[in-house]
Amino acid sequence: MPVAQPVTVSPIRKFTLLFASLCAIAMALFGIGNALPTWGVLPRIGPLAAEIVRPVMFFLSIVIVLLHKPFTLSFGQGTGRWIGLVLDGVLLIVAAVSLTLYYTEIKALNEGLFFFDPYHAWIALAGAAVMLILCWREWGPPLSVFGIICLIYFYTGQYWPGIFETAPVDLVESTASDLWFNLNDGILGTIAGIIVFTVLPFILLGAMLE
Repeated sequence: MPVAQPVTVSPIRKFTLLFASLCAIAMALFGIGNALPTWGVLPRIGPLAAEIVRPVMFFLSIVIVLLHKPFTLSFGQGTGRWIGLVLDGVLLIVAAVSLTLYYTEIKALNEGLFFFDPYHAWIALAGAAVMLILCWREWGPPLSVFGIICLIYFYTGQYWPGIFETAPVDLVESTASDLWFNLNDGILGTIAGIIVFTVLPFILLGAMLE
């Protein structure tokens, strides 16, 4: 009977997994600090503004996924490995840019009159693409395929018959506002707020109690 050989892990892989664990700890501490009430002489940290908390939590989540399941490990050796490394880097940069602009543009929207430009729509689509790719990477195709169907319906709903027909979509305004730069709707909207401000603290509390 053949003896199973121990799996060797490279030092670089060990470092990336360690950094992913540190990001997970930072994410947990950030979530706890944001939801922690005042206690005795300790001042209250949160709740922080939603336009800060949501992009920070999503970015940490994206970093953890890319470090835990990088495309670099899926394209083999040699040229394929470099393709995976470039893909990981592009996804990380696009996520960082789109989430940073989410914070700056939401802040500008709250401070006064603001108009979206075409590049806001492209940023929104790029951010949505990163989410779909990483959801597929982490959980498989069902959730991402459903998201793609919803995205198609978002743009074609005005042409559907009967009760399925939706209001006309402005490619720039609707894409930027309804898909990304919105505290109520969109990918970083109300549902994301519930996950960050309500669901995550209860998960962390349950884990600590266990």
